[in-house]
Amino acid sequence: MSNPISRIYYADTNTFFKLFNYYPETIFRSLWSNLDHLASTSRLRTIEKVVEEMHDPRFDEWVNARPAIVDDIGRHQAAIDCLTEIMRDLPRFVDHSKTTDEADQPLVAIALTRNRETGNDRSLWNHVVLTEEGNKKARQTRLRIRDACDHYGISCVALIKMMELENWRF
Repeated sequence: MSNPISRIYYADTNTFFKLFNYYPETIFRSLWSNLDHLASTSRLRTIEKVVEEMHDPRFDEWVNARPAIVDDIGRHQAAIDCLTEIMRDLPRFVDHSKTTDEADQPLVAIALTRNRETGNDRSLWNHVVLTEEGNKKARQTRLRIRDACDHYGISCVALIKMMELENWRF
């Protein structure tokens, strides 16, 4: 499978949770080698809020060794503007029962910002949200990451799909 556009993945908390709890580096060495390659080439990224949400010393050690993968949305006015747009356009994407800010909205905002920087041709949009979340269930009122990505035309994939897109074989 050819890959004419190099995708840049913005990983959600649940993706890192899955990696660190179900794919230990001691067993899945080639997976972690591939992830390190993505990280070292700035193709695996996340945001500060995801780092704050992860409560795992293994993750802390891993991300601290790769500080360049962490985007601080607060340093990007365009991302802040996108976040404001998302909050306005998709009020059901906010979980009002939580007392702290979530990573979901800023994660979508940074991917949307980076994609818009490439222009209006969505076929060139290469910033992808990486999450294990599904779409909103029929009885749920709160939108999920995939719903917001669908709304804005952002590609959103699960870890296993990323492995397929990157043509990784184990």
